[in-house]
Amino acid sequence: MTYIVPLLVASAAHGENEHQITSAADAAAVELAPLSDRRSVSLPELEFPFRINANCAGDEFATSISISIADTVTSHDVSTENDPALEQPADPVLLETILKVPGQQLAPVMIEGFCTGDKAQGSEDGQSLLIRDAIAANISLRCSSDVSQSISYARLPLEIKLVCRQPDTESPDSP
Repeated sequence: MTYIVPLLVASAAHGENEHQITSAADAAAVELAPLSDRRSVSLPELEFPFRINANCAGDEFATSISISIADTVTSHDVSTENDPALEQPADPVLLETILKVPGQQLAPVMIEGFCTGDKAQGSEDGQSLLIRDAIAANISLRCSSDVSQSISYARLPLEIKLVCRQPDTESPDSP
């Protein structure tokens, strides 16, 4: 089972004549059942909700934003070409999206001693382990004007929260 846990992390390019990308993503949470002698865990599909605020410098306007994690990539056309109701391109651009990353694209996570069924080792129901910088998202912003195009990049470290749950104490045959 996958949970989403709020966590705000931001990265940005700064400068008066530079494009700006400010991004945040929630930590993906994974619920684990206790297992003895577990040293690592293979992750299931993870969902990362993103909030991106992008601003192009000068007379350029945002045309697309792309996010990639491992082999998963999503691109969003944020230009006004597909929406004739807009006369001026939006600047800054605000984008909220979810990127789902298949577990097969993620390396196993080392968790020796966590959620092994021994309460002394951190297996109490609901106990969690936050893994910082587990993976990273790469974000690109494409900006255009009548005479130029440019791309800016940002990297956003992502976190995974592992939650230990206790197995049900009742057997299926219990009244």
